[in-house]
Amino acid sequence: DRVETTSMVFLGLTMGCGQCHSHKYDPISQREYYEFFAFFNQTEDADRMDEAPTLPIMAAAQWNRSKELEGQVVVLKRELDEAVDAIHYVDPGDPGPIDGAALMDVPQDFVWIDDAAPTGSTEHAAGGPKSWSWIDNSEASPKSGHRSAWLKADGFNQFFATDAL
Repeated sequence: DRVETTSMVFLGLTMGCGQCHSHKYDPISQREYYEFFAFFNQTEDADRMDEAPTLPIMAAAQWNRSKELEGQVVVLKRELDEAVDAIHYVDPGDPGPIDGAALMDVPQDFVWIDDAAPTGSTEHAAGGPKSWSWIDNSEASPKSGHRSAWLKADGFNQFFATDAL
């Protein structure tokens, strides 16, 4: 085991505990054990007698091309960041700022569900009178879509849908 041998010979400590768990006062945590293991697990010795790990080294032309590409990546990332920053997204369903004081004067709550309840669902109301009314554009202004559910209750209530597909 490369991890155990290297830790004992070159670090002067054992890392065996870190394979299964971390100790409060142990100098090597379980995470560090597996980081160390990952390093040695990347060697390509193919069970040869010399056990020499291999390390790919780029030729000068490859190194230069690599640096060129890294420079292009930096430029492209900057361009992408600038393009994203230039986008001003407005959610079409966002009602905008809500005047909390005006809402306090409204005696009942309104919950809007645009166009239809979820496909295959059953509509419910718990804790009070059940009132699921569907109204179209002539009666109100749906936030999006063509019609909305107007859910009204006196006092506390919860409207919900079950069994949606």
